[in-house]
Amino acid sequence: MPETETMSVPDVMKFLAEQNRQNQEALLAAIKELKKPSEFEQRKIDKENEVLRNKQMSRLTEAKAEVERKEMRMRNCPHAAAHPMGYTMHLWGGQAHTPANQPAYFVPTCGRCQTQLPKVYCTPEQLTQGINLYTYKNIGIEDLLKAAEHSGNVKEVKEFREIYNRKAA
Repeated sequence: MPETETMSVPDVMKFLAEQNRQNQEALLAAIKELKKPSEFEQRKIDKENEVLRNKQMSRLTEAKAEVERKEMRMRNCPHAAAHPMGYTMHLWGGQAHTPANQPAYFVPTCGRCQTQLPKVYCTPEQLTQGINLYTYKNIGIEDLLKAAEHSGNVKEVKEFREIYNRKAA
């Protein structure tokens, strides 16, 4: 009679564990293969991704153009208007803001191009009687930027100056 090979219980357990591992790997591979999209589905996915990429690139291009238009408008604006009486007057204005637990401030804004400068702290007079920038004759952008620096907004003023002095691309 041919001799039969006998296995010990630990050997049988190792053999079964190895078989189980191999079966799990085969099952995972089969599931992975079933989840793959068909050629038709893959073409559809690729087409959707291409459309999405094109839309994103279009929005990015539009956003860059809008930023460039805004910067160009800001740089080319005189921030002033000719008065009928023969003199020019600046178009800077502002509205006082009084946030809780912070000093009151206003944001100088050009009435023509809507350029907004970094915030400037309000004086007590400005809080009670209004900002009234029109009462300051010949006030310019540099005067307002210096006031903003004096208010502690050095970083914002520096960033604004970089944008303002940047050449159009």
